[in-house]
Amino acid sequence: MTAKQVFAAGAKWSIDVVNPQFNNVKTTMYAAVVLLGVNGRMSPVKQTSFTVGKDRPANPIKLVAKALSSNRIRLAWNNVVSAGIERLMIWYRAGIAVPKNLRFFNVET
Repeated sequence: MTAKQVFAAGAKWSIDVVNPQFNNVKTTMYAAVVLLGVNGRMSPVKQTSFTVGKDRPANPIKLVAKALSSNRIRLAWNNVVSAGIERLMIWYRAGIAVPKNLRFFNVET
């Protein structure tokens, strides 16, 4: 933003930042601001931190995988009907393990 915008806003200026990353695992985010004067000099950095996201539910699933043939597998898990599960997502791939810190956004069933 320009210096004119900062000056015009005075002490009342704010900005809302919307990012799907915020709607995930609870984590601490950091923000910083610095002003660059017309003389080319920067002000001291002002920074803050805040918590975004939400706690993830516990995962009660006990997953078992079995290779049935060269092109077929069977996935099985315990009965989780009473756990209040809304959706089940299965991710698989060959070559390397699926990462444990997966992030899914707006997945429709």
